[in-house]
Amino acid sequence: MRPSIVSNPADADTATFGLTALRLGAQERARLDSLLSLFDFQAEAQKKISHGAWERITGASADEITMRWNHEAYEHIRLKPRILVDVSKVDTRVKLFGEELPFPIVLAPTGAQSFVHPEGDLASVRGAGAAKATLCFSSSASIKVEDVAKAATGSVWFQLYVQRDRGFTVLAHSGDPHLFLEFTVVVPGVV
Repeated sequence: MRPSIVSNPADADTATFGLTALRLGAQERARLDSLLSLFDFQAEAQKKISHGAWERITGASADEITMRWNHEAYEHIRLKPRILVDVSKVDTRVKLFGEELPFPIVLAPTGAQSFVHPEGDLASVRGAGAAKATLCFSSSASIKVEDVAKAATGSVWFQLYVQRDRGFTVLAHSGDPHLFLEFTVVVPGVV
């Protein structure tokens, strides 16, 4: 069994803020309720995760220019409030790649989640199913695809990095419309 990389093993359940929160006591739930933004959750998570794991999660490749551009683009998104509009019959369904989703949310592929929690990737699979959200599973995950298939109760897509053996990549992609090829990794190990 891989050692936990959570800085304080007693805090392992609070290192993630998904379904684990349902098992927390009143004091922990109140603390989670005080977190109002992604930045609040980020600051709280950083307190619970080892420095090495935090750098792995929050870092980006090379000089991190693309990551900064992504943050800048995110800061320019504005929500348009609709005041006094009837929302009793809102339909959030969307058809994506031939599949109808209950809402346009797909959990992005995030590898090596066991760095921050022993159940890591498996907990994400379960959480996505409980939320009826689609999960795009990472090819750098810390569990086998077969384990994902056993645990999944909802739609799971799979991210595959282009392999040196292009024949394998084409063969793997040819049979599954929910297999997404990743072209961003030029050198294995340098993300």
